[in-house]
Amino acid sequence: MSPAELFSIKPEDFLRLATFLKKEDERSRARDAFNKGVQFCTLPFLRLKKISSEVYRVDKHNGRHRAIVLRDNGYEIMPVRLYSPEALGPHAHIKAQEDAEDPQFTIPLPPRLDPAHWPGDSDLSGVGV
Repeated sequence: MSPAELFSIKPEDFLRLATFLKKEDERSRARDAFNKGVQFCTLPFLRLKKISSEVYRVDKHNGRHRAIVLRDNGYEIMPVRLYSPEALGPHAHIKAQEDAEDPQFTIPLPPRLDPAHWPGDSDLSGVGV
């Protein structure tokens, strides 16, 4: 497994790649924390499994409730750690988890976030930290 890298992913894409969540828990800790102004202390992640030369399937995730809260509050991107069995090339694609609402949903590799510039970038300040 290569070290995790940080990527910029749309909350909606994260939700479509992960296991389908039929309904958000009404007592979501992520929503309560966000509403109180508490910053998230861990980053969402997707663990990937290689299924072909340039396609990786999500096989584990964490962060759906945070993604819902960020999406619902107008965030267009969120930082996500991607764990993969090898370094991800520029032409890699990420396919949804087998129990996602649409297991065929696929996105191109999203933009990498340079750790030297995060957090503090005006578009990410306070998200996921």
